[in-house]
Amino acid sequence: MLRIVTPTLAAALIVALAGCGSPASGAPSVAATVNGHPISLKAYHKQVAYKLYETEQTNNNVDVCKERGYGAECKQMKQDALGDLIAAELVREWAAKHGISVSKAEFQQQWAIEYKGQYHSNHLILVAFAKQLGLTPADIKNLLRENILDNKVMYRLTKNLPSVTPAVHLVRIVVSNKKELKGVRKGLKKRSFSLEAQLLNSEKTTTCSLVTCGDIGWVPEATLPADQRSLKTAPVNAIRGPFPGQTGEVLFQIAGRNKHYQLTQAQQLAWRQSIFAHWLLVQRKHAKVHRYVA
Repeated sequence: MLRIVTPTLAAALIVALAGCGSPASGAPSVAATVNGHPISLKAYHKQVAYKLYETEQTNNNVDVCKERGYGAECKQMKQDALGDLIAAELVREWAAKHGISVSKAEFQQQWAIEYKGQYHSNHLILVAFAKQLGLTPADIKNLLRENILDNKVMYRLTKNLPSVTPAVHLVRIVVSNKKELKGVRKGLKKRSFSLEAQLLNSEKTTTCSLVTCGDIGWVPEATLPADQRSLKTAPVNAIRGPFPGQTGEVLFQIAGRNKHYQLTQAQQLAWRQSIFAHWLLVQRKHAKVHRYVA
């Protein structure tokens, strides 16, 4: 049986609550249509409620749709909620065309694991958890069912993913401004790249003290971002960058190369998820989508 990888609730809700059925007769009754299939306003409002809950958990309990000065954040949150439901409908459509579905036995097996592990086989805990998210126990079950479908589609799309691939061993240093970058380059004239990373980790005023610099291990070449392709051909010990990153600019040193690197399970999953995310972007680009909210 397919090995199901249960993501966080935030990720799972991407495919959990979209409405489906016959084409909508008018804009007021639906949130959007995807290739003629409607996404209900009810599903949209539930997704927005969850997104708001998620935002509050990561933003000091600030309600971005009520507090003044957060108008842009509230608008983006609602757009993201609808985008999640659109992606869900695209997954369902593709699954239906390719004969992919979730059997009753598959669902029951996974629900038994989920119910015991997440809710300690206690219905009251399930009800309380669902209520906290603005959902019902039925919504939670539907979430899991759609999560299983999501994984089945992902594994079908990546069925030919290799287990052995060229990889590069990287060491990194992250900086947040030109002054910090200048200091790093000065330090590299005196010390090795790895030692410089260690020193930066120990200094409280550096970006490395926040994100931890140093050895990040083996990275499959196929998963490198487009702007880091030079890392595929750079010789061992070469330094490349800086490249833009989430927390600043990143310098990399090539610590080694392996043309026949054996992927770990975590790396295989990350690669599958990356391919799946790109596939969704392509599907959305070619889909006929009409938005009536957000």
